[in-house]
Amino acid sequence: ELGSGGVADVNEAQWTLSGLANGWNQILLNVSDASKIGTPNMAAINWFRVYSTKSASITTKVDAIEVGPNLPQFVKGAITGTDLLLSQTGKSLNIYPNPLTKSVLSIDINGFEDQSDVSILITNLMGQTVFQNAVKSEKHFKINTSGLLKSSIYFVSVKSGKSIVTTKLIVQ
Repeated sequence: ELGSGGVADVNEAQWTLSGLANGWNQILLNVSDASKIGTPNMAAINWFRVYSTKSASITTKVDAIEVGPNLPQFVKGAITGTDLLLSQTGKSLNIYPNPLTKSVLSIDINGFEDQSDVSILITNLMGQTVFQNAVKSEKHFKINTSGLLKSSIYFVSVKSGKSIVTTKLIVQ
């Protein structure tokens, strides 16, 4: 639940969460899908809560909450599970193996050959860059992720100017 009424059950939007697993869960909730009490003002959120009616002990930790129509594009692409092309067509990114179970990640990129400022980035769910490397005209890369990535979900991006292609990486 989250709302602008300052207390529970006043101007709130609420969702039922299901399918959560032990560990990290990234959740994207559409306001249009929420049950509403009153008229919550999403520009004036002043409280939230996550709770369960289970009788067993539950620990909930929240790292970040973002409300708004302009979520980062890498999040939108990750939610659909498909590669995301934000600008020019003809650019692509392929990563493998995915899920990553060993330490070597292979990356193939296309459509960036005529660009001079190309970089590969790996970001975590908080948007923090955990790997960044400038590349030249290569189309295939291998990254040793040993000691770099833990079991989680990451976003691998190839970026040049305003062009960016991003896909989701699952590390087991």
